[in-house]
Parts: sequence; C-alpha cells; structure tokens
Amino acid sequence: MSEWWSYRPSDFLLFSARTWHRLFELYNAGIWPAHFFAVALGLALVLAALKARPGPGARSCCALLAVCWLWVAWAFHLQRYAAINWAATWFAAAFAIEGVLLLCAAAAGLELREARGSRERLGLGLLLFAVLIQPWLSLLLLGRPWREAGLFGLVPDPTALGTLGLLLLLRAPPPARLARGLVLLLWPIPLLWCLIAALTLWTLHAQGGFQGALPSVNSVADGPGGSGLSSRICESVTPSAPACLLARHQASSCSKSPPNARCLSSSPTIEQCAALARSSSVRVAMRSHSR
Repeated sequence: MSEWWSYRPSDFLLFSARTWHRLFELYNAGIWPAHFFAVALGLALVLAALKARPGPGARSCCALLAVCWLWVAWAFHLQRYAAINWAATWFAAAFAIEGVLLLCAAAAGLELREARGSRERLGLGLLLFAVLIQPWLSLLLLGRPWREAGLFGLVPDPTALGTLGLLLLLRAPPPARLARGLVLLLWPIPLLWCLIAALTLWTLHAQGGFQGALPSVNSVADGPGGSGLSSRICESVTPSAPACLLARHQASSCSKSPPNARCLSSSPTIEQCAALARSSSVRVAMRSHSR
C-alpha cells in the first residue's frame, strides 16, 4: 500500500493542459454565435437579481439557470468533454439533474431576498463575477487567446459559481417546507463541481500547462531530427503502448482535415501514456492487495 503515497492527482488526469485549452477553442468555434445569447442571458439574470422582485424575479432566475445547466450538460459535457474524459458522462447527468431541480424551483414559489445584508452582497458579488469577470480573468492572467474564453451559461465553471451566488439570494416562503427542502437540494452539485474544477485546474497548473504557448513535448520529439522519438518514449513507459501507438498513427489523418473533438482525443501525448502506465500499476497493485 506504500505505492499509493507516490501518486499525484496529475497521474490520474487523462489529458494535458494543451488538450484542455484546445477543447475550449473547438467548443467555442462549434457553437458560434450562441455566445451572444449567453451574454444576453447572463445580463438578464443579473438584472433580475438586482431588481429582486419576490415572485416573478425568482422564477425567471431559476428558469434561466435551468436552461444554462441543461445546455452545459448536453453541449459541453456530453458532446465535447466526453471525448477526452470518460467521467464527463457522469458530469452531464449531474448537470441535467441540477437543471431539472432548477425548473422545479421555478415552479415552487421561491422568492428573492430584498434585504441587502452580507449574504445578499456576497451572492450578488459571486453572480456578477461569474457573468462579467471570470470568463476573461483567466485569459488576461495566463495570456490565453480570446477563442478559449468560457462564458457563463456555456461552460461549467462560471455557471456553477453564478448558481451559488443566486442560491444565496433565494429564500423559501415561511410555510413552504417543500420549497425549503428544494433549496437545500440545489446546493450539492454546484459545490461539488467547484471542487472538481479547482482540483482539475490545480493539477493542470502543477503540470506546467499554464505557462503560455510553449511547444509541446510531442511537437519537439516528432519534429525535424526527432522523428519517432515520442513513439519510442510512449512505448517505453506503458505496457499498453501498441494501442497508444495505433491511436497516434490513426490521428495522423487529422492534419489533413479540420480539427474536431475526435482528433483532439485520438493522439495521446507522452504525459497521457505515462499516466496510463501509472494507472495500470495502480490496478495491478489493487489486484495483488485483494489477493
């Protein structure tokens, strides 16, 4: 069991930072011009929260958020993210559940808090940050191109954070016990996603994936004078190298056609091969321990 202490979160990550950034770029290109609708939806949500109309305001906010969560479940997780992460199908199911709960909340008679105490100010701050600042902050700090922006309502992170802000503004009428229980059910999924997102970004940062546009290991190894080097390294670090090499060979056709999600995931990097080797070691250790 001592081997478990030698593993890091990056050993279980199935993609590199370069693949992660490319995913957002392809996603934004594929859904254009949906960004205009997302911006309008986010601004409408902020205005509804600022007006704090007890009945219609809460229903409108919950309904708009439900649309966002259902869209991210289908368009991002299921259609794109699942190409590089098998867990994305489970993420899509969780986001769909949250969207259905928000639709139920829209019909449950919830109200927006009219008072402006510390709780309400924190909720408004989180909502404004998620809609107006978060999509562009990482691009400015990390020097990434605008094509990789993740807008509220289109990608998971700002959508989950903005939802937490709105939940701080919602309250159930005093006699409505069912509505209070529904409000409590709305909290776990956004909180859990914020934890998953923070762990993913921290792991990518630990890999050195947020240091700007640098040549990848594969491009250096397979460049002029280094042909086949990445394949030999891949073969040396994992017992599943034949499948890895076959995928790299099949991915060569991607250069002859516009990139897509399949091409994005079909060519594993050296880091992915190394992670596969460590994952195989984990499974072997688990089998030996069970025996």
